[in-house]
Amino acid sequence: VKVNNNDVQFRKRRETGLEIKTTAIAQGVVIQPDFVIYRAKPDGSLGPVIRNDEQIILKCGDEFICTAPDDNS
Repeated sequence: VKVNNNDVQFRKRRETGLEIKTTAIAQGVVIQPDFVIYRAKPDGSLGPVIRNDEQIILKCGDEFICTAPDDNS
């Protein structure tokens, strides 16, 4: 799985948005727990925001983008 173009390994297949961010942070990805997280779609667009308490199923090849909450890009 990639988070902001960094490889991140997970021990579980089901993770919450917050768990994805904290696992990525623990593995050296430079983001903060309050960042907004999205799943990247195959066409390069972003899916809906993943809430901190929302549990999702991770799949091999998933990519996530995390941005600061005030980033309008």
